[in-house]
Amino acid sequence: MFSSRQIAKHAEENMVYMYLSGMDKPDFRTICRFKIECAEQIEEAFKMTVNVAKNTGLVQLKHIAIDGTKIKANASSANLINDGRNKNHPRNIKERNTNR
Repeated sequence: MFSSRQIAKHAEENMVYMYLSGMDKPDFRTICRFKIECAEQIEEAFKMTVNVAKNTGLVQLKHIAIDGTKIKANASSANLINDGRNKNHPRNIKERNTNR
């Protein structure tokens, strides 16, 4: 999770996040500022955590996915235009009439 607002929300609602935050409820601005000011330390801690996991055999690092982006599609059947409908689309009718 990367969103400062989501982290702040979880720090108030999720027991795991409450434990990790020491029962503090930081504002999302504080979390965002921390992420910016401590970016190098966060990256170094992440690298150390991965190395410890690798050295203890918890992970093998054979396959790593680095992007979990989810994009909502807008391709419902109501939005699709098949060839038959496309020929009768007003823009295409106009183009056919101007090409004559």
